[in-house]
Amino acid sequence: PLAQPHDNGVLQQQAVLIGPDGSLEVVRKASAVGDYGAADRAACIAYGPTELREHIERAVNSLAPGAKLIAYEVSDPVHFEIPFTTTYRYVVEGYCKRAGDLLMFPLPGVSYECLTPAHERRRYPIEHPSVFFLRDEAEIVLPEGYEVYYLPTGMELTIPSHEFRCAYGHGGGRIYYHGELIRKSTTVSLEAYPGYRTFCRDLKKGTAEWIVLKQKTR
Repeated sequence: PLAQPHDNGVLQQQAVLIGPDGSLEVVRKASAVGDYGAADRAACIAYGPTELREHIERAVNSLAPGAKLIAYEVSDPVHFEIPFTTTYRYVVEGYCKRAGDLLMFPLPGVSYECLTPAHERRRYPIEHPSVFFLRDEAEIVLPEGYEVYYLPTGMELTIPSHEFRCAYGHGGGRIYYHGELIRKSTTVSLEAYPGYRTFCRDLKKGTAEWIVLKQKTR
């Protein structure tokens, strides 16, 4: 395993424009290092232009079902001195749910890998393949005539093997988000397992809330 989590992972940055009809236009940049960067470089080298576009289209659709890829760009896969970056722009219709004068939606393209273990007890420790980080930064431009009605509460979770923190803010017709999941250790011991199980449960629950916008009163 790598010595430092920040040597292995992905920084994901998004600029999101919400339409008054609840549609999204998103520019997303993913910068990968370590094993994650190596996997992306290998895929980029192996794929032809058509296969690469199809690969990115599948990735976009996993972020928001029904999304349409507009354009994409990847960095030079053999330029090893810098992170491997993939930048793409996509649109998705009907992403936000409408209820009267409210628009509601989950933060697009943001999810964290921590499957909640089903069993209360284990016979063996959990062994993860490597340490890693996943950092998300997003700026969301509100549609004209709308304001923030509800933002999820930020949170911070820490156990010996993992850390997670996230925060929301808003101002100037924009919403800002920052979140980071860090796996600090590849092993979850039997003694630490109950805390890890609680961590995964709290992470899933705490990142499932939706943002709510309200139409301004004229």
